[in-house]
Amino acid sequence: MMPAPAHVAVASPAFPALPADLVIAMRKRAKVAGAAVLIGRRLGDDAYIDVLETEGAPKTDGHTLFAVDGLTETITALLLAEGVRRGEVRLDEPVDELHDADFHPPARGSSPVTLADLATHRAGLATVPLREAAQPYAAVDRATFAKLVNAPPGTRAASEYAPSVLDYALLGTLLADRAGTSYAALARERVFVPLDMNDTVADTGSDQRVIRGRSIADAAAAPWRYGALEPAGGVRSSVYDLLQFAGAMFADDNGPLAADMRLAGTARAAAGDGSIGLAWRIDASGARWASGASFGSTSFIGVAPQQHAAVVILSNVGLAFGNASFDDIGLRVLGTLAAGKRGATP
Repeated sequence: MMPAPAHVAVASPAFPALPADLVIAMRKRAKVAGAAVLIGRRLGDDAYIDVLETEGAPKTDGHTLFAVDGLTETITALLLAEGVRRGEVRLDEPVDELHDADFHPPARGSSPVTLADLATHRAGLATVPLREAAQPYAAVDRATFAKLVNAPPGTRAASEYAPSVLDYALLGTLLADRAGTSYAALARERVFVPLDMNDTVADTGSDQRVIRGRSIADAAAAPWRYGALEPAGGVRSSVYDLLQFAGAMFADDNGPLAADMRLAGTARAAAGDGSIGLAWRIDASGARWASGASFGSTSFIGVAPQQHAAVVILSNVGLAFGNASFDDIGLRVLGTLAAGKRGATP
């Protein structure tokens, strides 16, 4: 287990200052009052956290709890990989074979939807429109969720990479149902406890601990509640815990869930200009990464397994609906670590 990273905002001998152009870019993107951006870097067992703030930002450190939204998919993907190892499920198992009474996604042509299809965003499920700006998913109960999943398919081919929040919401729900427990309890028992992720929860009842969010329009934004869709976005975590989580994917790691993390990070299908494993995007350099966003939060995690390098960026400012993210910055910082330059501009 790595030591707790220091809460600092200046350079250290091990982790020199972030490149100035990246700092400027992050400050420009999270430019509203009360903004905090935490950038965690890990190399082996050494870690360092930079903090960028604007006036009025709440006090933060490596244990500050953020809504991580789409990064929840990497937790759900790990639960899938762990369930495969236990022999509870198969990647090629059709959803209908799990005998869940509520969920029957329509087949794409002659091929039923499998767990791997959900995990690689190739199931062709509908997208869920953001009809209510403040809390677009909070009112989705299990019955509504089932209707969305069971709706007639659209026009996308089964092999097409087309993410939907329903993919991982369904995957996590099926895994929890198979285990006879809730998603929050399953994630805690099988991921958070084994990896010593003591800050992390998959329970929106803990939202009083989450940092105050801001929209890119400089308005207060509460953490999204995901209702029945929590396995796609309901996790709340910290920079420290996510750096701990990322380390389980490092090459030659023999700790809890390491083999399952490597399974999750194995490329399985094309996705954009790279490929996708179980939730994890994979670029040409071999970096594994994922990101998330809501109206009041933005998140990124990246891992270079062979170089034992990881980067986590968490912010209380929602960038996605300003057509922005921290993905490009996170990948550049990760590239710096993976190249062994640590602070040099790639």
